[in-house]
Amino acid sequence: MSDGEPLTGGSETQGIVRLGDTVRRPLRPFSLTVQAYLAHLRDAGFTGAPLPLGVDERGREVLSFVPGEVHRHPLPPEAAGDDVLVALARLVGALHEASAGWVPPPGAVWGGFPANSGRVTERAELVSHRDYALGNVMFRDGCPWR
Repeated sequence: MSDGEPLTGGSETQGIVRLGDTVRRPLRPFSLTVQAYLAHLRDAGFTGAPLPLGVDERGREVLSFVPGEVHRHPLPPEAAGDDVLVALARLVGALHEASAGWVPPPGAVWGGFPANSGRVTERAELVSHRDYALGNVMFRDGCPWR
Protein backbone atom coordinates (compact mmCIF):
# COMPACT_ATOMS: atom_id res chain seq x y z
CA MET A 1 0.00 0.00 0.00
CA SER A 2 1.29 3.43 -0.89
CA ASP A 3 2.13 5.89 1.84
CA GLY A 4 0.42 8.60 -0.24
CA GLU A 5 1.45 12.02 -1.51
CA PRO A 6 2.59 14.37 1.27
CA LEU A 7 0.41 17.48 1.63
CA THR A 8 2.16 20.64 2.75
CA GLY A 9 -0.52 23.34 2.78
CA GLY A 10 -0.94 23.52 6.54
CA SER A 11 1.69 24.21 9.13
CA GLU A 12 0.68 22.46 12.36
CA THR A 13 0.34 18.75 11.66
CA GLN A 14 3.12 16.69 10.11
CA GLY A 15 2.49 13.43 8.27
CA ILE A 16 -0.62 14.41 6.31
CA VAL A 17 -0.88 12.61 2.96
CA ARG A 18 -3.27 12.35 0.05
CA LEU A 19 -4.17 8.81 -0.92
CA GLY A 20 -6.52 8.75 -3.91
CA ASP A 21 -9.55 10.87 -3.08
CA THR A 22 -8.83 10.81 0.65
CA VAL A 23 -6.54 12.60 3.09
CA ARG A 24 -4.88 10.63 5.88
CA ARG A 25 -3.50 12.36 8.96
CA PRO A 26 -2.10 11.14 12.27
CA LEU A 27 -4.74 10.32 14.84
CA ARG A 28 -4.74 12.89 17.65
CA PRO A 29 -6.61 12.86 20.98
CA PHE A 30 -9.42 14.96 19.50
CA SER A 31 -9.69 13.27 16.07
CA LEU A 32 -12.84 11.27 16.85
CA THR A 33 -14.51 14.41 18.18
CA VAL A 34 -13.60 16.20 14.95
CA GLN A 35 -15.02 13.27 12.95
CA ALA A 36 -18.32 13.56 14.86
CA TYR A 37 -18.40 17.33 14.34
CA LEU A 38 -17.70 17.00 10.61
CA ALA A 39 -20.49 14.42 10.34
CA HIS A 40 -22.86 16.91 11.97
CA LEU A 41 -21.79 19.63 9.52
CA ARG A 42 -22.31 17.24 6.60
CA ASP A 43 -25.77 16.29 7.86
CA ALA A 44 -26.62 20.00 8.22
CA GLY A 45 -25.75 20.55 4.54
CA PHE A 46 -22.48 22.42 5.10
CA THR A 47 -20.16 21.84 2.14
CA GLY A 48 -17.16 23.89 3.27
CA ALA A 49 -15.41 21.08 5.16
CA PRO A 50 -14.09 17.65 4.24
CA LEU A 51 -16.25 14.60 4.85
CA PRO A 52 -15.31 12.40 7.80
CA LEU A 53 -14.42 8.87 6.71
CA GLY A 54 -13.24 7.32 9.98
CA VAL A 55 -9.89 5.73 10.78
CA ASP A 56 -7.86 3.54 8.44
CA GLU A 57 -6.10 0.23 9.12
CA ARG A 58 -2.88 2.12 10.00
CA GLY A 59 -4.63 4.18 12.68
CA ARG A 60 -4.81 7.43 10.69
CA GLU A 61 -7.79 9.75 10.53
CA VAL A 62 -9.39 9.66 7.06
CA LEU A 63 -11.12 12.64 5.43
CA SER A 64 -12.31 13.31 1.90
CA PHE A 65 -9.81 15.17 -0.28
CA VAL A 66 -10.89 18.73 -1.07
CA PRO A 67 -9.23 20.06 -4.22
CA GLY A 68 -8.00 23.65 -4.27
CA GLU A 69 -5.17 25.78 -2.95
CA VAL A 70 -4.08 26.55 0.59
CA HIS A 71 -2.09 29.77 0.74
CA ARG A 72 1.04 30.09 2.83
CA HIS A 73 3.01 33.15 3.86
CA PRO A 74 3.85 35.34 2.16
CA LEU A 75 0.27 35.53 0.95
CA PRO A 76 -0.31 36.30 -2.70
CA PRO A 77 -1.99 39.68 -3.32
CA GLU A 78 -5.19 38.00 -4.55
CA ALA A 79 -5.67 36.42 -1.10
CA ALA A 80 -6.09 39.79 0.60
CA GLY A 81 -8.87 41.53 -1.32
CA ASP A 82 -12.26 42.65 -0.08
CA ASP A 83 -13.92 39.86 -2.07
CA VAL A 84 -11.87 37.30 -0.13
CA LEU A 85 -12.87 38.87 3.19
CA VAL A 86 -16.56 38.83 2.22
CA ALA A 87 -16.34 35.20 1.06
CA LEU A 88 -14.54 34.22 4.28
CA ALA A 89 -17.23 35.95 6.36
CA ARG A 90 -19.92 34.00 4.47
CA LEU A 91 -18.03 30.76 5.01
CA VAL A 92 -17.71 31.40 8.76
CA GLY A 93 -21.39 32.39 8.97
CA ALA A 94 -22.43 29.18 7.21
CA LEU A 95 -20.18 27.16 9.53
CA HIS A 96 -21.73 28.73 12.62
CA GLU A 97 -25.24 28.13 11.29
CA ALA A 98 -24.49 24.50 10.46
CA SER A 99 -22.87 23.86 13.85
CA ALA A 100 -26.06 24.80 15.73
CA GLY A 101 -27.39 21.94 17.78
CA TRP A 102 -24.24 19.82 17.69
CA VAL A 103 -23.91 17.66 20.76
CA PRO A 104 -20.45 16.19 21.42
CA PRO A 105 -20.29 12.42 21.72
CA PRO A 106 -19.65 10.88 25.16
CA GLY A 107 -15.97 11.21 26.09
CA ALA A 108 -15.37 13.95 23.52
CA VAL A 109 -11.98 15.66 23.61
CA TRP A 110 -11.42 19.04 22.01
CA GLY A 111 -8.41 21.21 21.28
CA GLY A 112 -4.88 20.79 20.13
CA PHE A 113 -2.90 23.03 22.39
CA PRO A 114 -2.57 22.78 26.18
CA ALA A 115 -4.42 26.05 26.78
CA ASN A 116 -7.64 24.79 25.18
CA SER A 117 -7.45 21.02 25.24
CA GLY A 118 -9.47 18.72 27.40
CA ARG A 119 -12.73 16.92 27.71
CA VAL A 120 -15.93 18.46 26.47
CA THR A 121 -18.28 18.32 29.43
CA GLU A 122 -21.30 20.26 28.23
CA ARG A 123 -23.05 21.45 25.13
CA ALA A 124 -21.52 24.63 23.78
CA GLU A 125 -23.54 27.59 22.58
CA LEU A 126 -21.25 27.85 19.54
CA VAL A 127 -18.71 25.44 18.10
CA SER A 128 -16.29 27.12 15.74
CA HIS A 129 -12.87 26.62 14.19
CA ARG A 130 -11.40 29.69 15.94
CA ASP A 131 -8.40 29.90 13.61
CA TYR A 132 -9.45 31.51 10.37
CA ALA A 133 -5.90 31.97 9.11
CA LEU A 134 -5.68 31.60 5.36
CA GLY A 135 -3.54 28.49 5.87
CA ASN A 136 -6.72 26.82 7.16
CA VAL A 137 -8.89 27.86 4.22
CA MET A 138 -9.16 26.07 0.88
CA PHE A 139 -9.31 28.43 -2.09
CA ARG A 140 -10.93 27.82 -5.46
CA ASP A 141 -11.15 30.39 -8.20
CA GLY A 142 -9.47 32.95 -5.94
CA CYS A 143 -11.95 32.79 -3.05
CA PRO A 144 -12.53 30.61 0.02
CA TRP A 145 -14.31 27.42 -1.00
CA ARG A 146 -17.68 26.55 0.41
